[in-house]
Amino acid sequence: MRLFIALLPDADLVAYLGEQVSLLKAAAKSGTFTHSANLHITLAFLGEQKNAQAAEEALEELRFAPFSFALGAIGLFKQEKGDTIWMGAQASAQMTELHKQLARALMAHGLPVEKRRFHPHMTFGRQVVLGKPLEMIAFAQAPHDFSVDAVSLMRSDRYDGRLVYTEVSRVHAMTAED
Repeated sequence: MRLFIALLPDADLVAYLGEQVSLLKAAAKSGTFTHSANLHITLAFLGEQKNAQAAEEALEELRFAPFSFALGAIGLFKQEKGDTIWMGAQASAQMTELHKQLARALMAHGLPVEKRRFHPHMTFGRQVVLGKPLEMIAFAQAPHDFSVDAVSLMRSDRYDGRLVYTEVSRVHAMTAED
């Protein structure tokens, strides 16, 4: 099974982000666009794993307080067959620490950790060919807060050509009572 560890937006944020993806889709000549139910920020991509137990154990080791960060800037990763368009996350000390803590836990459980620099973002579309420059698309540019009170282990499956992400397990942020 294909696994990844992610931060999931709340329902209000999903609605806003879905509108932004729709704006992108309307301005594109072609591409594959993220369904609103699949929007997330990947903390770690684990790829194909025989079972989820080691990932669940690593997730259980996380200790973090609830925090939030701003989403806002739209950007792209240039690629030959079409660009990956994303909404970036403002860097925060809490996000960086959570990512480092997760990487240590994954390595301790024998799971892969990407070597490239962590760039928190939410993918809106892949292999996107735009009909006009990205700067000309009327995205809502006001920052939106993304609240983090849990981290989720996710499974990725393809049904009838469509990606479906399913939460396998979740660990919640620590509260004052913890």
